[in-house]
Amino acid sequence: MAAIHAVHAALLLLTQRQVHPSPDSPAARARRRFTVQLGSSVLVFVLSIPLAYVNTAAAMWFWITIIPAHAVLGHYRRRPGQD
Repeated sequence: MAAIHAVHAALLLLTQRQVHPSPDSPAARARRRFTVQLGSSVLVFVLSIPLAYVNTAAAMWFWITIIPAHAVLGHYRRRPGQD
């Protein structure tokens, strides 16, 4: 999952200028917000790998932290008056 999300985030970053030439467009901001959320998913899954060597169940429960991470990052990146 970490590799899939990392590749998806990389593709979003690499194609940003071709799809949205204006960095201030609402679509470009939404795309950046989604890329940051994908980065948090990568981080959670990568951190769960060493945890799985210690406690497999704890590593799977750790994946739940993706939900609040996405909520916080989605809210943090969205400023009043945008989108």
